[in-house]
Amino acid sequence: MFDALDPRGRPPVNSPAGKQEWMTFLEKLGEARKTGRVGDVLDLCLSSSSSSA
Repeated sequence: MFDALDPRGRPPVNSPAGKQEWMTFLEKLGEARKTGRVGDVLDLCLSSSSSSA
């Protein structure tokens, strides 16, 4: 999914803080998948990609 949305690929996890950030994102992603629409999931992924740029 990240490869399709962001040509840079998956975000690197190089530290405990990075791992926590990734886990927080995955929790939000799971919630968006359960309760949101496809657009909500895409918005979350795209906003995450731009904030890690």
